[in-house]
Amino acid sequence: MKTLETFVKEQYSPKSAPGYLTMIKRYLGYIGENAITASYTEVLDYIGHLRKLELHPKSLVNNLFSIKIYYRYLVATNQRNDHPCQYLYLQDQINKRIPVESLYSKKVLDELLKSHRNKRTLVQRRDEVIISLLIYQAMTVQEITAINLEDINLKEATIKAKGGYKQKSRTLALQANQILLLHDYITEDREKILKNNKRLTLDDEAALILGNTGIRICTGSINRLINTDRPKHDKLIPMKIRQSVIAHLLKSNNDLRIVQVFAGHNRAASTEEYKQTGLEELKTLIQKLHPLEKE
Repeated sequence: MKTLETFVKEQYSPKSAPGYLTMIKRYLGYIGENAITASYTEVLDYIGHLRKLELHPKSLVNNLFSIKIYYRYLVATNQRNDHPCQYLYLQDQINKRIPVESLYSKKVLDELLKSHRNKRTLVQRRDEVIISLLIYQAMTVQEITAINLEDINLKEATIKAKGGYKQKSRTLALQANQILLLHDYITEDREKILKNNKRLTLDDEAALILGNTGIRICTGSINRLINTDRPKHDKLIPMKIRQSVIAHLLKSNNDLRIVQVFAGHNRAASTEEYKQTGLEELKTLIQKLHPLEKE
């Protein structure tokens, strides 16, 4: 008989499957030997237990989804005939608002641009290119790793962002200081880094940003390089950098639709989530006036 682990890994991606299995394991540990025969009420009781732990509504939804996977497995392997929670849906409101008040200030972003140093001088300009794309174009790390040489047009001062599941593809303007930086990186440093690649592929040759070994850079490498020599409590998060840039644009009274296109958001509502409410603005002002004040 097919195991639960095999069933889940066949149905879901390598990124999602481990999380679902972990949540199923927690459920089984709580319900115990009654899990196989558990009723709708018992599943609901477990969700109630999770609510008492003050889990985020999104976590509650994910836990219920994992439990549904478990019972689909039991039905598929003929260990039970019915699915006890197939039609159970939660009504918990998920707050999708971006926590604007906790994003990075312009000062933090400027310091990252100016102060980053890599001990390997060969990749210093490459790092500066990456950081500039995070801050000036608010790209995601996935978009940065996907950039090819053909996506850069230095004469027109533009760069193409391919977008993804949550972002639309778009063509963005380059800042004046990025043009020379990109030119020097592409014509000088990139070719030298590429020579470190002992198994060169067409994909590596096409990539704009290369890792230290000459292959297309991965998202994890970007996360590590922006945090070079930073203490653990001061680590920066690439997605939070993007969110901060978008929030600052809106705070500077840029048109919502223009910011939406810049960010690649599919819906204007996604961009509106970055707006500070009047209450948040008041809290921010209080913090500036009374930095030691606690909520």
